[in-house]
Amino acid sequence: MNEIALHFAAQAEIQKLPEKHREIYEYVVNYEESLADRAATEEEFKVLLLSREPYEAAAQLFKMTGLEIVEIVNHCERQIQTNVSERMKRVGWFKLEQGTATHSFLLTL
Repeated sequence: MNEIALHFAAQAEIQKLPEKHREIYEYVVNYEESLADRAATEEEFKVLLLSREPYEAAAQLFKMTGLEIVEIVNHCERQIQTNVSERMKRVGWFKLEQGTATHSFLLTL
């Protein structure tokens, strides 16, 4: 399936999460992405993850335990993955040719 379509499907599913779960999920993901942007190598990224501990930072911010944050993020990831997978089963790419122009679009079944 098209990477762009998957991205938009995932974003739509993230928006459907309960507000508190969405805030926690987005905080952790954004934190990890900011560390990835700063790292020059995969090894450096791992070191940054261990030293900055996104889940612990989220736990402090949201006044929860690290384990609670991990459980919420894992639950969100499973829910997003399941819902995107189901959505992609109902989506198909179609081409429409009009004269010399060809248009591709997604259609949800």
